[in-house]
Amino acid sequence: MVGVAAGAAGTAAMISAQASLIGSSVLDWPTVAATRSGQWWVLRLAAIVAFVPFVVWRHRLLSRTGAAVTVVAGLGLLAIVAAGGHGVTGRWVALGYAATVTHLAAMTIWVGGLTLLIIGLPRTRFWETANRFSPWALGSVAVLAVSGSINGWRQVGGLGGITDSSYGRWLIVKVALVAIVVATAAITRRLLARSTVAPSAEVFALSAAPGPIAGSAEPSTSAATRKSVLIEVVGIAFVIAATSGLVNAPPPELSEPQNQTASVVQGDRIAQVELEPAVTGGTVMHVTITSPRGGLDRADEITVTAELESEQIGPIEIETFPASPNHVIADDADFPVAGLWTIEVTARYGDFDQVVFNVDVPVES
Repeated sequence: MVGVAAGAAGTAAMISAQASLIGSSVLDWPTVAATRSGQWWVLRLAAIVAFVPFVVWRHRLLSRTGAAVTVVAGLGLLAIVAAGGHGVTGRWVALGYAATVTHLAAMTIWVGGLTLLIIGLPRTRFWETANRFSPWALGSVAVLAVSGSINGWRQVGGLGGITDSSYGRWLIVKVALVAIVVATAAITRRLLARSTVAPSAEVFALSAAPGPIAGSAEPSTSAATRKSVLIEVVGIAFVIAATSGLVNAPPPELSEPQNQTASVVQGDRIAQVELEPAVTGGTVMHVTITSPRGGLDRADEITVTAELESEQIGPIEIETFPASPNHVIADDADFPVAGLWTIEVTARYGDFDQVVFNVDVPVES
């Protein structure tokens, strides 16, 4: 229930944060739900809440059929989570999506198993369960390493993308933390294995080395191993924190962001829109109205809105200020999502005459 509550609260906070960017307030969830990514987030929230019966009726799910249903439902939830994030962006989307689902599943097994060993078992079953979990933990760590490497390389594209972007720097932090957690677990448990009473009580690393855990260990060793597992879980908490930073950081572009300029003709007037550069998260926008004949009357007011029809975002009002006659500038035009944005420019002349221009401009993440 703690997991359900934390997952629901985190997802709700994420939707509210996006609503504050593209909607009227943090409560403007319908605007977020009208976008493609927002739809996956709302579906994620519903799927998390739908897991409550699996927790309440967990004792009825211990049969093979119940366990299979639970696993399928869990994988479905992970698939929904992956569909609303970086797993469906960048290069090789199909590979990235599969790697993300696999990555989440492996992390779930690793964290879930360690948590079970710490708080979910009586001491008499600790060694038996640790023995059964050890190969699963090893396999999970291996899958985490492979799937994480695939997604990291897919997004950064090279060494330059790792060192020159916030995404790459968070990736370095996460990899370092994972390495420390695995190394600490392996070294600590191998040292503990040498301190057991008999060779049959040899202890192997639960997440860093394969092998059975046979026999029993003296109380001091058992307590120390539990503490070691607890330290491992704390380390994983830091890994999850680094993952949050990684998810929040936009992946680097495989090429330098480019300026984009587009024009549209309406009668004897031309509206030109330029983004420097055309990227999400804030950029400089120039809007200029000219005439092919040279002379042109001066607009009393020029207003600008932006809409991303494919994601059903907007129209978003872009705040501008006059730079010269028939020329306005936005210092921080915020396009929250990459895509082909439609920029609507409205030029007002007097009290009753206005001209509307619509121009499409591609925006990159």
